[in-house]
Amino acid sequence: MCHNNDFSLSEAIDKFILMFAGMLNVSRDNIILAGGSKGGTAVLYYAFKFGYKHAISIVPQFSKLADFLLSNLKVWHMTYQNMFGSENITKQQIYSIIESAITESPYINYVNLYLLRSDNDKVDTCIELVNLLKSFKDAHCNELVINSPLAYQHDKVSAYSLSLIKGLISVISYGFTPYISKTTMTQTDLPPVLIMQST
Repeated sequence: MCHNNDFSLSEAIDKFILMFAGMLNVSRDNIILAGGSKGGTAVLYYAFKFGYKHAISIVPQFSKLADFLLSNLKVWHMTYQNMFGSENITKQQIYSIIESAITESPYINYVNLYLLRSDNDKVDTCIELVNLLKSFKDAHCNELVINSPLAYQHDKVSAYSLSLIKGLISVISYGFTPYISKTTMTQTDLPPVLIMQST
């Protein structure tokens, strides 16, 4: 998103994505952003900041990103330093980067967000994110709660949800925009599978 608190990097990444998509004759409307954990956070940022229509964010670190980085600064100090330019940035300043990308977005009613989260996630359950998006009546937030015992922690949700993620990407790539009300998946034996029927 930024380097040394300089956000021109995010603009360069947006240009790179569009340049690569242009070489493939793919318009911004047909790009699907997908990522998990900090990659899920980046999906939120880029989708709402730059107006990507389709965004699949898996267990993003939304309200707990600063806590996660600060919990073990010895391991994450270079990430922290590269992103923010200093270790003297507050938790609130970090949170406001992602929050303002959403709250100040002119694309709030354009982005179709598929949020895969888990109540089992000790890193971030994303409740704050869901509540923030619900405060915008025009936001398109499709909330999929993965509460299977097989997805019992942060780094297990993406792998468990792979067939669902692939199904979403497939349906979207065929030109459909699925709207899913809040869905909670708790099955224990098989990963979730997205089944679409046309009438």
